[in-house]
Amino acid sequence: MSSPTPLIQFYVSVSPEKHTYTFYTDIEGTTLAESTLVVTEPNTVISYTLIKNEQQLGFVGPIISGDADNDLTFSISNDRQTIIFVDSDHSKEDICMKLVTAPLNCIFVSPDPQMINRRPG
Repeated sequence: MSSPTPLIQFYVSVSPEKHTYTFYTDIEGTTLAESTLVVTEPNTVISYTLIKNEQQLGFVGPIISGDADNDLTFSISNDRQTIIFVDSDHSKEDICMKLVTAPLNCIFVSPDPQMINRRPG
């Protein structure tokens, strides 16, 4: 029998006025003591859910650096309140993940730019 996929959950409060994110370990508001998360098991799932969201913000994506193997994946819930990362823990690396939020009613999508690939010959 295989072991269950590790799941680490965090809750996030955002203050746009102060440009700050506060991270909590539980929904009751226990502040996260250490900002560095060490992943030691393959395919660890890490979720961040917005709480205390009076500004009606939603996740629009992360900014990721240091993931040389591109083995950190993410998805955003349909309501944009939760962002979920899956870390394969495939290689030893220090990955920086910056969460990006925006007002729920303030996403702009460009018209369809096209890219056409044609192989020569």
